[in-house]
Amino acid sequence: MFSNYAWPVGALSHRRVMVSGGGARLVRLCVVCVAAIAVSFSAVPLAGAASASRPQSDSAASGAPARWVTQTAPAPPAALNSVLASVSCTKGFCMAVGATSIAGGKMTALSERWNGVVWSIVTAAPNPTGTTGTELRSVSCTSATACIAVGDAVLAKSGTAAIAESYNGTRWTPMTNPLPKGSSGTVLRGVSCVSAAACMAVGTAASSVSAGQSLAEWWNGAKWTSLALLEHPAGMIGSGLLAVSCVSKSFCVVAGISLKIPTGTAPMLASWNGKAWSVPLAPDTSSKSSGSMNGVSCRSIRACTAVGSLRTSWLIERWNGRTWVVQTATAPPGSHGMSLNGVSCTTTTQCTAVGTNVKAAGSATLAAVWNGAKWVVQVTTNPGGSGNALLGLSCSAPAACTAVGGKTSGATTAPLAERYG
Repeated sequence: MFSNYAWPVGALSHRRVMVSGGGARLVRLCVVCVAAIAVSFSAVPLAGAASASRPQSDSAASGAPARWVTQTAPAPPAALNSVLASVSCTKGFCMAVGATSIAGGKMTALSERWNGVVWSIVTAAPNPTGTTGTELRSVSCTSATACIAVGDAVLAKSGTAAIAESYNGTRWTPMTNPLPKGSSGTVLRGVSCVSAAACMAVGTAASSVSAGQSLAEWWNGAKWTSLALLEHPAGMIGSGLLAVSCVSKSFCVVAGISLKIPTGTAPMLASWNGKAWSVPLAPDTSSKSSGSMNGVSCRSIRACTAVGSLRTSWLIERWNGRTWVVQTATAPPGSHGMSLNGVSCTTTTQCTAVGTNVKAAGSATLAAVWNGAKWVVQVTTNPGGSGNALLGLSCSAPAACTAVGGKTSGATTAPLAERYG
């Protein structure tokens, strides 16, 4: 079982999407920035997985129809469980990050690089002093020699501390993050860079006066600084940020979750203009609903797409420069619950989203594409039998997307990478 890729902060931890049938199989959908979408499976056979994996090929260039194919993403030696939570690609290059556990339950950061031919493991930065493990939850690359990754470290005493690391094409180097005043613990869940010297990272800070406080930091090329406090949406008692997308220093959109009174969760969206936050929105705040916004991608100040889940279905909203509009999409047949975990837009009218589709027999990968008029579900691969999930996505062109997540065989979860093109 890979069940440790979640660390609660305050009252916001995670919610579970029920899986009917399949014994104890479970997909845990993290809905706060303290934890990446976590996948927990059991008794998943991997028969035929090896034959499903193949090197990436440029199907579009060769004239073959574009489709999703499984790539071979290695697990570290001696790893008990590993998962890739995020990926960022430029032309001919991808960097994916996540976490791996070894004997004794110790967690260490995991990063893997795609060079256009194969995936290979990149040596992680050492765990910070005074910590027992680290996890990377998001990555953003502006080139093959400039990446920023964020996540959290588990403190030896108790709690977590946000971490950030920079990659120069050869190695990862730890960065220093500020600790917000009054916070007893932090985690960073998303990062977006418009250049090597302009990045926003978002997450959650534990607070003694609320159930969790949204956290945002800015990298100026020299240091990280805390941004102005983002208030909870009206009527909410806590909030956390899961994702961010920036198109410039003066326009970023953040997505996440807010905690309702007396119970339940709601999706959350807000924007940053370089100086201040917009009033955060929490669509569908009915006390009977439960949802989150897990991913967001912007191509301009008038074209953003946010994805997540609401109750047991997916949630997609589109920003047109004035307001957020809910988009409809037909669910795959036989679905018992869905969540979209990541989205990547390559033009103002083309976006791809990935996630998890819960079926009677277990969980499966999920992908859909927006063609400017409607969302169309795509055929994805499931090398882990009935235990598969896609957690992160990056597209460098409409027919060039890479998604990452996890697949399970027996009691072991391994990295999963799929390529569309």
